[in-house]
Amino acid sequence: MSGFYDGMSPDEAGKIEHSARLIFDLRENRDQLLNKYAVTDVDALKEKILAGEVDEHPAYEDYLSIRILLDTRETIRQELQVFLQEL
Repeated sequence: MSGFYDGMSPDEAGKIEHSARLIFDLRENRDQLLNKYAVTDVDALKEKILAGEVDEHPAYEDYLSIRILLDTRETIRQELQVFLQEL
């Protein structure tokens, strides 16, 4: 069985590894913020904010941060998918 990186240049393998690591780190940072409010997703945090179950500050800033983390992660995932298809 061949390895995943067989036939790739070191630069190509490095790009994949870097993207995968960044995706992982973004997910971990998202999870840390969600855990802070004992929720499993960004919509649940928004509901807690709207219901007044958590203070708006810093919960809303954390909500926005999570949205940015999610958007960034999705962008990197899409770029990585295109890159892998081009290989």
